[in-house]
Amino acid sequence: MFQRPPAYVFVDGGYMAKLNLEFGGRIDLPRFLDKVCEPNYRRKRTYWFDALPWKGRDPTPEQQKRFENKRKFLERLEYIDRTEVQLGKVEPRFPLGGGAPVFVQKQVDVLLSLKLVVVAFKGDAEFLILIAGDSDLVPAVVTAKDAGATVILFYADIGNVRTHKALMMAADERVEITREYLADVMLS
Repeated sequence: MFQRPPAYVFVDGGYMAKLNLEFGGRIDLPRFLDKVCEPNYRRKRTYWFDALPWKGRDPTPEQQKRFENKRKFLERLEYIDRTEVQLGKVEPRFPLGGGAPVFVQKQVDVLLSLKLVVVAFKGDAEFLILIAGDSDLVPAVVTAKDAGATVILFYADIGNVRTHKALMMAADERVEITREYLADVMLS
């Protein structure tokens, strides 16, 4: 009996959140994570990279609610078979001259890049599936390819979801995530 080769899936949680929002917040994530591997590969493991929302020392009810909702969501992700969540953080950045802070995710791309490269060099799986859009990941993709892995980028280019051209060019293969692609993994 033919056994499909294993693949690792790497998800930028911020990118996936935008994608899910663009498609109405109805993507069935366990089914989606398996679908990106089918029919050619079997999903050996998924690494989900994200960050909890910032909340101050004395959080507002809104900050607390947003934080708890995201924490619960990430906890549910870890119940998906062979899925791990790795967290960066969110920090406030204050503009020169004052004004409202801007909240910035930190360490998420670095964590994703490191794991992508480590898995590629371990040689556990020849196929690495990346769901992301940031050009900061290009050096890790190139390094993973140098280690002998095939990097398959799942991307979207719709509404507020954009994928940097440099990342698309760096990947070995590209699969566009469209409404048609998602049709059988949408919740009713």
